[in-house]
Amino acid sequence: MLLGFLAVMLLILTFVGYLTFHSVSTLLKNNAEKHIQQTAVQANGRLEGILEQINSLTTLVSTNEYIQQLLLRDVEGQPPTFAERQALPPIINLVQLYTDDIKSVELFCV
Repeated sequence: MLLGFLAVMLLILTFVGYLTFHSVSTLLKNNAEKHIQQTAVQANGRLEGILEQINSLTTLVSTNEYIQQLLLRDVEGQPPTFAERQALPPIINLVQLYTDDIKSVELFCV
């Protein structure tokens, strides 16, 4: 009699344990998917903001009159002198004054 009772209880507890495990694992999986999706949306928004900031700051530097003159002369075949190149970092470093996210800026003439 006791053995039958234990067998029935073991069967019922196993079934209830399986149902509980299944429902909790499904709930955790759904919550994790929602959290990951929300994190991806936030990261995408942050990335778009940083890219927009980089775009506006590099436009600030590239539209500088001194830089425009140097680039135009370089395109015309007159590369800038060493002294003129030495004068560029303070202008280019204006970008770093406006944000902490940008660590360095390089200027290229193509």
